[in-house]
Order: sequence, then structure tokens, then C-alpha cells
Amino acid sequence: QTMATATTVNKAIALQEVQETVSRLTSHQGVRAVLILNPEGDIITQSGKQDVIGNTRLLKQMLDIAGRYSASVAATASQDGGDAASTMDGHDDISFISVRFRQDELLIAPKNGFVLVVLQDPAAAASQMD
Repeated sequence: QTMATATTVNKAIALQEVQETVSRLTSHQGVRAVLILNPEGDIITQSGKQDVIGNTRLLKQMLDIAGRYSASVAATASQDGGDAASTMDGHDDISFISVRFRQDELLIAPKNGFVLVVLQDPAAAASQMD
């Protein structure tokens, strides 16, 4: 029973750390939404501006792009026999991708089977650095 309790406590701590990270990311200027997807592509955590989180069409577009990226990472990893996708030279792992649109930027980062997706306004993010 103590093993089960320890596992539950560890999961609670991990979930709290994830929620703190999502909150920290969401607080950055220019960040419009943060999503964490499970290996099946389902949203397990989301945070952000209501115009994004409440916009099912935009969320679907974000999920489609992130899903295609995740599928290509998984396909490359299985071809290489590794856990992560390798770049063309076979030496570096893909750890992050940025997709730029007219007004927004989608940042996608896989980690331990999960995918972090951030939608940001690059102009607002750049003005924060000035």
C-alpha cells in the first residue's frame, strides 16, 4: 500500500510541476495559449487567452499541426530504432520546432511521449525583449 501511495504522491507532484510550468509559460507576454498533449494527441492540460481556448477551430488547427509533427517524429524514431527523431545527419535529435504564420507562431516540443504546444504572437514576444 505504501508503494501505491508513493506512486500517487509522485504523480501529484509531477502534475503540479506541469501546471506550474504551464502557468509560467502562459504569463509570458505574447503567449496566447499553452497545450500539453498526451501520446494519443488528446489535450491533457490547456491554459491561455479565452479567444484561443474558446475557439474550437483554432484549437483544431493547432492540434492538427502538432499531431502531424508528432507523427513524423514517431515515424522517424521508429525507422531509426531510437526514442527521438534524428536530423538528416543522424547525430542530433529534434527537440523543438517552430511554425510561423502570418500573425502567430506555433512552438512544438515533444518530451517523454508528451507534446508541449505554445501559440504566441511573435510581435508581442519581441516587444517584451526590447
